[in-house]
Amino acid sequence: MKRRRNLPEHLVGINDQVEAVMDILTRDVPYVVIHGMGGIDKTTLASAVFNRISNQFDGCSFLSDVRESAQRGRIIDLQKQMLSEILYCGSPEIHNSDEGINIISERFRYKKVLLVLDDVDKQDQLSKLAGKSYWFGPGSKIIITTRNVNFLPIKDEDAESSWNQARSKEYEIYEMAEMDSSDALKLFSQHALGMDSPPLRYEDISLKITNKTGGLPLALEVIGSSLFGKGRRTWEGTLSKLDSMPNQDVFKKLKISYDILDRAQKEIFLDIACYFIGKGMLHPCYMWEASGYFPKVDLLVLARMSLIKIEKDDMLWMHDQLRDFGREIIRLEDDERGNHSRLWEPEIALKVVQRIEGTDKIVALRLTGLSKVHNFTDEEFSKLPNLRFLELEGGNLEGDFENLLSKLTWLSWSCCPSELKAKNLCLEKLAVLELSESDITEDWTGWGSCLMSEDLKVVQITRCPNLKRTPDFSKCSNLKRLVLQDCTTLLVVDGSLSKLERLKHLQICVMVLPERDVMFPPINLATLSHLRTLEITCVKPRSLMGLPSSLEELTLYDVESPIDRSLFSNSANLSSLCLCKCRLGEVEFDDVLGQQLEKLCSLEVRDGELLERLSVARLKGLRRLSVFGCPKLMDSQFLEELKSLEALSIHECSSIRLLPQLSELRNLRRLHLKNCPLQNLSDLRLPDTCHLMIEGCGAFPSFDGDYKKWKDTLSGPY
Repeated sequence: MKRRRNLPEHLVGINDQVEAVMDILTRDVPYVVIHGMGGIDKTTLASAVFNRISNQFDGCSFLSDVRESAQRGRIIDLQKQMLSEILYCGSPEIHNSDEGINIISERFRYKKVLLVLDDVDKQDQLSKLAGKSYWFGPGSKIIITTRNVNFLPIKDEDAESSWNQARSKEYEIYEMAEMDSSDALKLFSQHALGMDSPPLRYEDISLKITNKTGGLPLALEVIGSSLFGKGRRTWEGTLSKLDSMPNQDVFKKLKISYDILDRAQKEIFLDIACYFIGKGMLHPCYMWEASGYFPKVDLLVLARMSLIKIEKDDMLWMHDQLRDFGREIIRLEDDERGNHSRLWEPEIALKVVQRIEGTDKIVALRLTGLSKVHNFTDEEFSKLPNLRFLELEGGNLEGDFENLLSKLTWLSWSCCPSELKAKNLCLEKLAVLELSESDITEDWTGWGSCLMSEDLKVVQITRCPNLKRTPDFSKCSNLKRLVLQDCTTLLVVDGSLSKLERLKHLQICVMVLPERDVMFPPINLATLSHLRTLEITCVKPRSLMGLPSSLEELTLYDVESPIDRSLFSNSANLSSLCLCKCRLGEVEFDDVLGQQLEKLCSLEVRDGELLERLSVARLKGLRRLSVFGCPKLMDSQFLEELKSLEALSIHECSSIRLLPQLSELRNLRRLHLKNCPLQNLSDLRLPDTCHLMIEGCGAFPSFDGDYKKWKDTLSGPY
């Protein structure tokens, strides 16, 4: 007999997600985990899948609200329910959970079972209901819905335990995404108006309310239902209220996850909600480490609880509803804004500071984007002893700052003054310093205050055109990242650079001007024994007196003179090399890389207007090759020699007309060709599963898909 779950009357945008889970269920994994934030309709998705496949099993059971049942001590009741539903019998007698485990494993060992465990958040719950896959017969499937995958035995990136790896292979995770805008509007309209789309009079405000929900089904349903039958004025009031605080039903749902966090995880979550959405995670991590937190572990916890996402290039992302939830948590800390831990709205922060209403509760301030420039005094900051994060734009600091800002770990100051007026400013705990859009010079009076911390990990200076020489970094013995970007004049790099033995990332990129140049003193970069990434522009390769053996990624811009083999003589670990705006007619990589041929796995050549020939045939370990904007490059026969190549991209190379068949590249997974007048693409012989993208390549039509599909559909002469 097929069991069915009741589904919501308004079911929108779920078909694609059902198909995605169905695809996972065809794989040889017993546990399928539906993961997502609270209110994203995990239960609805699991119910739809359950209804679709329940008749394919010897028995099935859907256990709802496992987390809540466990909190009430009702795990044994769930064991009884499972046994009763799958065996089609009365509730068995179970005196304790261990006895229940034994009965489950005995009765189901030879049965093909479908089991859904809805809203699980702890290992103890799973272990008492479906702790081992061998409790169930071959072909059994256990579907778990959860907002928190931290308790699951899934493999961490750095995990080495063979047990953990074996267990992780039994689990496949499906990440639920928020609804797209059209489905969100449809779901909202069904609840608020009883129709699939709003009438013209309500279209604008419906779109605004829908956008506020961030595509979260729970918010769309709750808010939409509250507006059903209400007039326009109520709708407008609801929209205004959503601007200042989240819906309370949604708030309560999200708070379940927040309450589980420890203190450090809550602090990091609130920091992201207020300041770091859409920002890279590396700089904040250094700040959090300086505060005694363990961000690598805590960010993983937050991501596995669906409270944040870590996007491509390690960007931090948070759902709009979670952002608003986090900010509401801060508003609820106290009625007085001076007692709020974080002030992210600049105008409010300005009032608190200028009225000297701040307290020791405040840890972070944003004072950017104000209507006019403000100078801040020592008295105004005297009430903020625990401030650790400060963003400023323009203005100045005035007065005696002795013993003030002593806990500041992050200072970001755009348009900072060419002369700092603060006296006795000592930022001894500073971990991150970001200065931008300023007229500061190498003699700036703020260097001594900002570059005296042994805790300083990041110095980033961007768009400071009057900086002709980098400051003295000799006291920054633990600096990890140094970025000097878009400095427009001749730039001399101070000799203290050679003392930064813990430096991991060095980036010196000046804007291209006729007088461009980066002048290194007579120092050997090989002394930077921890350097992993070097990105440098407008430099003559021979002026680099050697690279450290630790270097893994190297990017050179505006290379004018030939690259000497001696540059790479010590680069035993170089895995990625990029040449951008290379003004050479030929680059003999086979020669200049010497004995490092096997190590290099990624090579990118970009905007080489004069480049006619690349010599890379001996780079046997190369897995990724990208050639962009090289209009004179003609030879492509060398590609057949790169047997390890997995990804090949050739864009804007107007002289390349013929490609080899590439039949020897058996590892090729991706081939992207764009705006190249190629004449023989029909001769390509690629692995069937290779992803092929063709755009603007002679008479060949655009294509984006597997090579096999392209080969099957290709017809007619070209």
